[in-house]
Amino acid sequence: MTEENESEAELNPDDSGVDKIEVVNDILEVAAELSDEPQKKLRQAARIVRTQFEFFESYAGPIPHPRIIEGWERVLPGSADRILALTEKQQTHRHNLEASVVRAGILHERIGMGLGFILAFSALLFGFYLLINGKSIEGFGILLADVGSIAVIYLNAKNRTETELKARKKALMEKPDDQALLPKTAAEEN
Repeated sequence: MTEENESEAELNPDDSGVDKIEVVNDILEVAAELSDEPQKKLRQAARIVRTQFEFFESYAGPIPHPRIIEGWERVLPGSADRILALTEKQQTHRHNLEASVVRAGILHERIGMGLGFILAFSALLFGFYLLINGKSIEGFGILLADVGSIAVIYLNAKNRTETELKARKKALMEKPDDQALLPKTAAEEN
C-alpha cells in the first residue's frame, strides 16, 4: 500500500457515521501540516472529505415510465404504441373481469335470498298447518324457530354492514385512497 492509500484508509472510516467535528478537525490538522502549496492542500483535503450523491427515482403505474418507453421506441420503432395498446387491452380485460365478478356476486346474493325466502315461508306454512291440525306444540315450535332464525339472520347482516362501514370510514381517515372503498376479497379477509 502506498503512502497516499494508507493515509486515505486511515482517514476514510466505514460509513457507520463519521462525526462531522472530527472530519473538520482532521482537515484543519492536515492543512496546517502541509506546505504552502494550495494544490497539495486541496488534494489532501479531498482524500479526507468525500461527498456522495445518490439519486433514487420510483415510478408505479399501469404503464412503464416514459423514459423506458422512449428507450424501447429508440430500439424498436413503433414499440411505444404496442406497449400502450397492450396496457389498454389488459385494463379492458381487468374491467371485464371485475364486472363479471360483481354480476356473479349480485346473482349469488339474489339466489340466496330467494332460497332463504322459500325455506322460511315453507317453514311458516308448515307451522300453521300443524297448528290447524291440532299439533299446537309442534306448530308453535316450528313457528318460533322460523321467526327466530329470520331475526338472527337479519341482526347478523345488520351488524356485518355496520362493521364494514366503520372499517371503511377508519380506512378513509387513515389513508385516503380508492383502495379503501373497495370490498375485500375472501383471501384478504383471512
